[in-house]
Amino acid sequence: MRYIACFFLLLAGAAACTKHNAPPESSFQLTVTVDAALGSVSRLGATDTFVVRLNNPQACILLPVELHIPKGARSSLGNQMDDSTWSASVTLSWNKVVSVTVTAANGNSGTYAIVYDYVFSTQPLMTGGVQAFPRGVFFAGDTLYIPTSAGLYVSADSGGHFSILLPSNGLGDSIVNGVYVRGGVIYAATVGGLSVSTDGGQHFTNHLLGGNPVYSVYVQGDTVYAGTDGGVYISRDGGMNYTTSVVGMGNRETLAVYARGSTVYAGTANGLAISPNGGVSFTNYTNNGLGSLGGQYQCNGLAVQGSNVYVATIGGFSVSADGGVSFTNYYSAAGLGANWTNGVDVQDGVIWVGTNGGLSYSLDGGAHFATITADIGLGTELVYGSVLRGTTIYSATGAGLSVIRSRL
Repeated sequence: MRYIACFFLLLAGAAACTKHNAPPESSFQLTVTVDAALGSVSRLGATDTFVVRLNNPQACILLPVELHIPKGARSSLGNQMDDSTWSASVTLSWNKVVSVTVTAANGNSGTYAIVYDYVFSTQPLMTGGVQAFPRGVFFAGDTLYIPTSAGLYVSADSGGHFSILLPSNGLGDSIVNGVYVRGGVIYAATVGGLSVSTDGGQHFTNHLLGGNPVYSVYVQGDTVYAGTDGGVYISRDGGMNYTTSVVGMGNRETLAVYARGSTVYAGTANGLAISPNGGVSFTNYTNNGLGSLGGQYQCNGLAVQGSNVYVATIGGFSVSADGGVSFTNYYSAAGLGANWTNGVDVQDGVIWVGTNGGLSYSLDGGAHFATITADIGLGTELVYGSVLRGTTIYSATGAGLSVIRSRL
């Protein structure tokens, strides 16, 4: 398990807690202490706001925090230790951004936030003086690939410098919706076909796939799955020849595709279609808890781990524990930046969801989310997808490539 090297623990005091439904009588002077062996505490300019900096975040999974309250002060925060000391234990599992709620015996509570000590930067992507809007982020080894509205961007130094692959390299179109790289072979989903390169992108061979725009691509072994306007096209010889089947699909417009073994998942414009036989035939799922908007079950992104299926929909973020047969859908009330979600990535049990309202992520399977937004430093709150590499997060946003790095 990897850990973020350094972060802030911001404890907002009484006034700030009011907007988290703490009662107004919890107005008092708050101080914070932490065992010196664990770290140090310093005060910020704002009243009742403190920074806890850990000496060794990798070793600190449970950080004891004491909230000291003057005698006689009325407070609803924490568990009372004596007349002046209340305490709470903050779980720092994987050091992700979470909210901490301290609840008193009377049921009143106050909420605090854990926030990264991060540096944010956003790099606009330009092609011939025109801004290229990224559609996702993909790493193969140390090489970063970004499909955009104006070519496929490739960086060998994690975004420091880019080369741009265009139709002049053989791409089917300059609008690239997705990319997958396996064994050095690049598969680019373009509106003009699925383009395949075996020489690092210098030259592509384009496959028209029935003349349909290609929205997504996934590769498993020698099998290539391409989500198109006309269903899922499948190649079992590494991308040379293709067949398609739309049997059982609720909608042919396939915006996301994923495969595990012989099971193929197709996120369509109206439902999640699942095939247990390698794509020969599908069963379409809609009214099974899957998120929807106005009766439309559009699935924009997919991820699968074991029997868990994660779907980014236009009506929330949907999680299934039974392979996609039934879902629990989570909305902005659970902390999602917006109900319209665009992409999902799951790493080490942490769920990352690109939304129309920021980059959201969850430590508990989706039940609760925290969201990084533009006012914190994200380039824009329109996020298509993100990937975590070590302690750095790469996000495809409406303003370009947003990179979030730990200071250490």
